Amino acid sequence: SDVCSSDLGDASLMTIHAERTHVLLGQGRFKEAKEELYKHLQLLPDDGGAHALLAICDLNLDLLKEATSHAEKAIALSPDFALAHYMLAQTLLGRNRLPEAERAVNEAIRLEPHEATHFALLAAIKMSQRKFSDALAAADAGLALDPTDTRCINQRANALIMLNRKAEAAATMAGALANSPDNSMTHANQGYTLLHANDPKKAIVHFREALRLDPNNEFAKSGVVEALKARNFVYRLLLQYFFWVSKLPQWAQWSLLAAMFFGPGLLRRWGSQSPATEMWVELFIGVYLAFVAMTWLGNAAFNLMLRFDKDGRYALNDDQIRGANLLAVYLVMPIAMLVGFALTGQPRYQWAGVRWVLVCMSAGALFNCDKGWPRWAAVVILGILTVWCLGSSWGAIAYPLVKYGLLPAVVMSEPWLAIATWLVQKFFYVYVAAELAMLYLMRVRVRT
Repeated sequence: SDVCSSDLGDASLMTIHAERTHVLLGQGRFKEAKEELYKHLQLLPDDGGAHALLAICDLNLDLLKEATSHAEKAIALSPDFALAHYMLAQTLLGRNRLPEAERAVNEAIRLEPHEATHFALLAAIKMSQRKFSDALAAADAGLALDPTDTRCINQRANALIMLNRKAEAAATMAGALANSPDNSMTHANQGYTLLHANDPKKAIVHFREALRLDPNNEFAKSGVVEALKARNFVYRLLLQYFFWVSKLPQWAQWSLLAAMFFGPGLLRRWGSQSPATEMWVELFIGVYLAFVAMTWLGNAAFNLMLRFDKDGRYALNDDQIRGANLLAVYLVMPIAMLVGFALTGQPRYQWAGVRWVLVCMSAGALFNCDKGWPRWAAVVILGILTVWCLGSSWGAIAYPLVKYGLLPAVVMSEPWLAIATWLVQKFFYVYVAAELAMLYLMRVRVRT
């Protein structure tokens, strides 16, 4: 949470339990603080301030629905208590309920218009809405009230980065570090500023310092992973591409994705009209498709490489480990097809390998989907693609098994091969539909 005990003013100081709560909050002992607050509420059940403090505890314990419930209870009991509205906005932001979060923080601003922290939260909400200019305006409004507010400074730097004003972002972060050298989030933001500036070596220093100051800083943990992967030149290029795409408006992102799918076909049609340019067009398309594959596979593939790195293996979170492991399983098939092609020279292995590489791209993107229904939908899509690819690769899979007597020869005759041929013919259409669905799912943010 962005709220600490010093932000709470005189809220809930009527019992010894409330006094203990403030001490425990300052120590970051949120579970014990909850116990004291419940004891306090047994004595004063209508204390809205206590419910606001419970919202702080639950937010820090990742109990977002419970935190929302306590914030709403605090508002019902004390409708003019700005902290209650602020905490409601915090919990709703965590649940991706952005319009409701914005309304709540605007009410907190109405009640306490001179509190810079409220504007920092408004800036964070605007960042989540991809309204970067509005986020910058909110952060600047907060800094007009308190030029040293670390949260506003960090949000200002984030907005400037997304507006591609890197020099101003760097200057802002330099000032933030000078004012708050022991702030974990400031170091994490400086790390990301340096990543955007293509300097992963300096970035990792700040991410590690952020984790030294706060070992539970998830933002810094993810930054360490990106910085470790960016030691590789190929991933460093990919990361800059990802940063560039993230700054584009939504319509431009979708236009870029459409070009990725349909651009090669249009280029090939244009190139076929002139024998002089056809070879160069095919070469360009090959390089382009390899790049597209890396944009899908790169994140999980380099996470897989970190599994064997003495530093990286401890930096990955559970989803990153699962995604790397899943990709490793799926890579078995294209490697097997490559070996089959090298040993036999049969084209069936070559094209089966290409199809399995395409399926690996979907496998690599699975854990980029939010937990909940988007990820389960992605699992279903990946399952359909896997079964379809197994069927379309039947000839390549069954051939060595028949050759060495592990399967009867009948499986290489009709109707088995006819079914496999039909699956091959329809694979491209199924794959394009599946990938468009996966692209949509990766952009969905679950509202809880």
